[in-house]
Amino acid sequence: MDLKVKQECPQCAAPVVISESDHIFSCPFCGINNYLTSKDFFRYMLPGKAAGFGASLYAPYLRFKGNVFIVTEKGVDFRSVDTTQAAHPHSRLPPSLGLRPQAMELERLEYKTKGRYLQPSLKVGQILEKVANITELTDKLGDYMYHRAFIGETLSFIYLPMELKGDVLYDGVNGAKIVDPQNSGQLLRAGLPFNPVWRIDFKATLCPHCGGSLEGESDCLVLHCGNCRKAWEVVDNELREVIWRVAPGDGTTGIYLGFWRITGRLEAMGIDSLADFIEQTVQPMVPKPEWRRQIMSYWIPAFKLSPKRFLHLAKHVTLAQWRIKLSAMRKTPNFYPVTLPASEARQSVKITLAAAASRRRKIYALLPKAELSGIGISLVYLPFSDKGHDWVEQYSKAVVEKNVLHFGRSM
Repeated sequence: MDLKVKQECPQCAAPVVISESDHIFSCPFCGINNYLTSKDFFRYMLPGKAAGFGASLYAPYLRFKGNVFIVTEKGVDFRSVDTTQAAHPHSRLPPSLGLRPQAMELERLEYKTKGRYLQPSLKVGQILEKVANITELTDKLGDYMYHRAFIGETLSFIYLPMELKGDVLYDGVNGAKIVDPQNSGQLLRAGLPFNPVWRIDFKATLCPHCGGSLEGESDCLVLHCGNCRKAWEVVDNELREVIWRVAPGDGTTGIYLGFWRITGRLEAMGIDSLADFIEQTVQPMVPKPEWRRQIMSYWIPAFKLSPKRFLHLAKHVTLAQWRIKLSAMRKTPNFYPVTLPASEARQSVKITLAAAASRRRKIYALLPKAELSGIGISLVYLPFSDKGHDWVEQYSKAVVEKNVLHFGRSM
């Protein structure tokens, strides 16, 4: 579920409510469009009563929303997770924020926010380990886990406001006592002021190549320039060009869905070409001679889906890639927004390989040391036809249910 966040327009100061997944901020009052970036995690706070009640303290919680995949001797399993976990180890703090972030409009943590902040004492990796444990996937590990990946995740910090009354710290949202007088002073002294690195930046949505306006929906990660036809992805707070192609459709094409085409070699598994992939994963087909000259590519959906559909679609299109014909088509047809970054698509390669393997024991045992080399990444838009309740890809015949695609926008 997408969280709702109050955001002040940097130009006219109008209050606007946006979704957590929104990367492009569009002010309905002054019309300004900006891309939201940060040098650190996005940080929010629950609205509370703490402001104006003396010293205030904020406790950090790591927000994780995404899919967890594991590969064990029993196969590939997955879960969708949406949780907040305490990032500070004090025993009296609630271990989770529960449903409060979903039920309330969050506020952006800003320099002008009064109070002090407890610093996260647990590393992100430690908290993600806790996230993996609460998914119940650990019950299915068997004797050995070969691989684990977090795909399509949203990571941010949400702060719980606490207010000091006398010598006691109370939950600034519901008024419950959190810390007694013996430990309140210790916690207050541990709090630090706002760190400037937490601030968000507003970048103009202008093409770095020609200065034209970049186009894309609010949750889109890849923006297209309608003037020079280049595409851009925000990486490390900078716009980086994305190489993109289109597989031409026909008169029945209703939408183009993007796929990250990741090309590379897996030397540990002896997979260099498409023919190698077919043979090593023991597919029920005979490789064509030209497939031995075709470097292997993994086709990962560039949009979020439920984990089951995401894995099925990646496997299906990867196996059917020999059917896809690309062109130099540079116009911008009805593109579906890219909501999964290329960096996370790379993390999906091993999961896709494991899902495609018929000879599990051989492939799974090599996953821990399998690393892609000679990597090339491009974005390819494939044409889908409208078949009532489904979208059907015209080359591979892959199917995406419309309701599943719509649900993915809120993941």
